[in-house]
Amino acid sequence: MASVDSMTQSGGHLNAQKFAYISNAYDVANFQVHYRPNILPIYWPDGGTPTQYYLYSDIAYYRTSSNPDIEKLMITYSNVPDYTRIWLTTCNSNGSNAQFYGTVTVHDTYQIGKSVIASPRGALSSQLMIVFEENYQNSGDWDILSVKTNDLGSNWISNFIETTSSTQDFIPHLGTITSRPGIENEYYISYSFNNPADSVMAVHSNDAVGYYWDEHVKISYSVSDFIQPAVGFTNTPGEMLGVWSNAPTPSLWQLRGTFYPDLPTSVDDETNYINTFQLSDNYPNPFNPGTRIKYNLPLTSQVIIKVFDVLGNEIETLVNEEKLAGTYEVSWIASNLSSGIYFYQLQAGSYIETKKMILLKIVSYDHRKT
Repeated sequence: MASVDSMTQSGGHLNAQKFAYISNAYDVANFQVHYRPNILPIYWPDGGTPTQYYLYSDIAYYRTSSNPDIEKLMITYSNVPDYTRIWLTTCNSNGSNAQFYGTVTVHDTYQIGKSVIASPRGALSSQLMIVFEENYQNSGDWDILSVKTNDLGSNWISNFIETTSSTQDFIPHLGTITSRPGIENEYYISYSFNNPADSVMAVHSNDAVGYYWDEHVKISYSVSDFIQPAVGFTNTPGEMLGVWSNAPTPSLWQLRGTFYPDLPTSVDDETNYINTFQLSDNYPNPFNPGTRIKYNLPLTSQVIIKVFDVLGNEIETLVNEEKLAGTYEVSWIASNLSSGIYFYQLQAGSYIETKKMILLKIVSYDHRKT
């Protein structure tokens, strides 16, 4: 693990890294944390600045030899005083032999914001993947790019991931990156926009020579609090890819979706379906007197579906039971109710979503009567 330690030197801010590792991470009840007693010698090269910066840092484990004594870590840090490049430092997995490794940049003068790094964890490989935010022409138009190396940084290949013209309400915010353990050229990233409807749950890399990233998988349009997204593999058979995000309430993280065995190659690919919490629009709508409500669960959940009138009064409970992960449909017949607007709500664990439906009863009229 890497963390930031802010110090003062000659009236300016200087940053170094502290280091700790957990030797038995799967023993969650009795895990052992080992701290390096001194900070790693990882500094900004200019010796400090009076300006405060938000330093972004990430860490990746890699190995190029079967010798466990030379397993390595690569640490990135960006948005330092020279924010036009990403700075790299390497050390042994126990924190020893730390040394400055070099820098990475695509456009020499563009500002770089957050950066994240990943490797084919556990594989004997010289491949590294870095994804980062870049301020196009320093104009406030932020993009998301990637650079990949197959030789531990001697050569880098760059690719664009998100290049939509940014506005104040449409700026991409990079989340996290992960890789499938032991596999090269399989990386997943997440990022969000100010407008959650445009936010990307995950995008999958490939080993193409040209464009390196597949179709983006976007979050459900109905989610209004998709911020600080994170992707990672579950420690379960099949290694499902999970996507989490932070809600406005502090420290309230919610699972947004799981994918197995892989992300779809496009949002319309039904062979590898998207598995997320989702409440679909009822059909038909308007309806008389019956309609169908479909919903999707990414994991086993206690499910409650209720119908309310326009005043918020509960009309009926359609579902109240535990259900396995999957797609379900429930019907609602409103024969004894009058026309109007009604609401149906899905609650599955901490996930809650409400939608509107219209009951429109047709009154017959015999024009022959006066």
